[in-house]
Amino acid sequence: MSLTSRIPALSAFDTPAFRRLFVITFLGTFAQGAIFTALGWVIVEETGSPVLVSLVITTFLAPQIFAGPLGGAAADLFGRALILRWGMVCRSLFSILLAIALLIEPGAVWALLTLNVVSATVSGGTVPARRALVADVVPKKDLTSAISMEELGITVGFLTAPFLTGAILIAVSAEYVLFGIAAAFLLAAIIVPSIASQSDAGNEALPKQPKSSWSMGTFEVFRDGLVYAWQNPTLRTLLAVGFIGEVLAFNYISLAPIFTTDVFSGGSGLLGALQGAMPVGEAIGVLLLASIGYRLVKAGRWFLVGMISVHVVAIPLALSSNLPTTLLLLVVIGAFASLIGVLQSRVIIEAVPQESRARLLGVQQMTWGGGAIGGFTAGLLAEVFSPGSAVAGMAAVGLVLVVIVALVGPQLRRMSISSQTDSIES
Repeated sequence: MSLTSRIPALSAFDTPAFRRLFVITFLGTFAQGAIFTALGWVIVEETGSPVLVSLVITTFLAPQIFAGPLGGAAADLFGRALILRWGMVCRSLFSILLAIALLIEPGAVWALLTLNVVSATVSGGTVPARRALVADVVPKKDLTSAISMEELGITVGFLTAPFLTGAILIAVSAEYVLFGIAAAFLLAAIIVPSIASQSDAGNEALPKQPKSSWSMGTFEVFRDGLVYAWQNPTLRTLLAVGFIGEVLAFNYISLAPIFTTDVFSGGSGLLGALQGAMPVGEAIGVLLLASIGYRLVKAGRWFLVGMISVHVVAIPLALSSNLPTTLLLLVVIGAFASLIGVLQSRVIIEAVPQESRARLLGVQQMTWGGGAIGGFTAGLLAEVFSPGSAVAGMAAVGLVLVVIVALVGPQLRRMSISSQTDSIES
């Protein structure tokens, strides 16, 4: 008996194409986490400014507002594997450009942030393609396992990258780290074609993706995705709550370099530990969710529980000056964040037709832009007040807003997933 047959949480790994997608997810996430750590450390050393440090993550998240939905529409039109492969190649090239920019002038902060915006735009365009491929290549009975394991790949990438990058930066300058990141993206691009061939051969229900002009075709599909999300009350409320959380719940990570230096008087090694603690909790959360996720029939209620919990935990986290307590709270908030991520993606994948998944996952990705708004706002408030009071105050506002939506949005509270009928009650 194979390991995956004995452990239901791992059942998605029975599909060879999914195993390759998992590797791509890990490589891409690890590389992005390394970029966050390397650029964040360079900027905090060069400027010490909370606003400029917050812009590292802000300039990555802001393009998701348009890159995700447009990339998802393009994936539905031109092929999900094609968009994913070329996106990885472009991310490799932009990582090389970032490294060259650091070699030429490390203090050119705005040049680094501009390159980060361009790289983030390409990155955002590939995410819906990858997530739609996950749903394409696995049997429906393994969908919760697949989404959870994909989230685990993201989590492990963000967990290992800060620790390893923070340690490497003690001895090696950031530009050499970025050259290594470029190699990781290129390896991910090489793996994609085998996924395309296996998914096409192994899943007769894969959508036929008609060829169309890039300009009108992509924007029409993008518009259709927005209309569908707006007209569906369950999706509309789900995405609204997700946006609130992105803006107000996770701003500690945006200011992690400032907390490292100002609150804990640490260096790059401690920065890696702070940025890696939350993914530890996410890893625990996704493994638990993959094992018991089929029991969470009331998906909407559990989604709200997770969203309320991350806001509650974010308040004492922001105000903590005790390092062990801070690390523990980051682990806890990570566990609840995994609950949010898996349930939101699962509902969207099942709530829409297969041929439209990528564009709706792209619409979901628009909510990530809230992280850019929140991170930049937290940076501005930290300049006026303190990093802790800024993050805690924003989390308290978010808690109130989520509770209000939970009370007035019955569609979200009633939303459920039946493991027996694979239906969603809205």
